[in-house]
Amino acid sequence: MRILVIIGGLSKNSINKKLFELIKPLAPKDFEFDSYDISLLPFYSQDIETDLPNVVMEFKKKVSASDGVIFITPEYNRSMPGVLKNAVDWCSRPYGAGLWNKKPSAVLGASPGPIGTFAAQTDLKKILSFLVL
Repeated sequence: MRILVIIGGLSKNSINKKLFELIKPLAPKDFEFDSYDISLLPFYSQDIETDLPNVVMEFKKKVSASDGVIFITPEYNRSMPGVLKNAVDWCSRPYGAGLWNKKPSAVLGASPGPIGTFAAQTDLKKILSFLVL
């Protein structure tokens, strides 16, 4: 199983990157993990949707080739980071041709705060529940 890991925390010392490294050895032996640096993606715009930048095409290929996706998100201001929402948006378009449809996914995250990433995960799950149908 090819699993794409999308981490919403961009800092080099991201605890969500560390979380992934901790859970990786717990995965079944047949899981192959791949990741993508979502900070490379431009802001989503319908204006460039028909002439995609190479970086967006590369990201879409990784999502398409994966058997499942793990989203690992920090929480910023009681929601997910904008860069993560941007990545989700790129693969939900164009309308009717989204790559998240029927793609198995998991959502998790870590935060030093008392409620962890509850709100960020809730927001992301709400969006994915619409996209993953």
